[in-house]
Amino acid sequence: DTTEFWRNIAGYALYDCQPHILTDALIEEAEQTLGYKLPQAYLSLIRYHNGGIPEKNYYSYVEDGQLCWESFNAILGIADKEKWLNTEHSLLGSCGSQHIIEAGGFPSDIGVVAFDSRDNRAIFLDYRRCGPEGEPCITLVKRVGSEYREYPLADSFEEFIRGLQDSTV
Repeated sequence: DTTEFWRNIAGYALYDCQPHILTDALIEEAEQTLGYKLPQAYLSLIRYHNGGIPEKNYYSYVEDGQLCWESFNAILGIADKEKWLNTEHSLLGSCGSQHIIEAGGFPSDIGVVAFDSRDNRAIFLDYRRCGPEGEPCITLVKRVGSEYREYPLADSFEEFIRGLQDSTV
């Protein structure tokens, strides 16, 4: 249910692209710029609320045989840079996917970063198995020194969203 998915924080609009009406033209521009077809589950979610902070933002995974938790700050929406001022935290914004990849030194061949996370890690829509037109899996990439470690989180965006929890307990 998308009505209860998003956190409502009055006055906190850093990640909130909701006023940006999501049009087919904006989606097409984003996909063309990124070079990837965005997952339908992602588009359905941001059609209701174009980016922001979800109520649940923790996901569990296994690292070295131990249960671990990853959290993220927000899901990036798609903003019209020509019509709105606060677009930097959108998918194509100055703090969006390309910036996260470049600033973090992450491999550029994985896909799209649609989640705002911490500097030494990124959660990717990973297109390596499916190609730019397919349904990406979700992969966590951690930078440890000069190395990158990858952790598969979910087989699809929808599975990832359904697996989110509100805490590590």
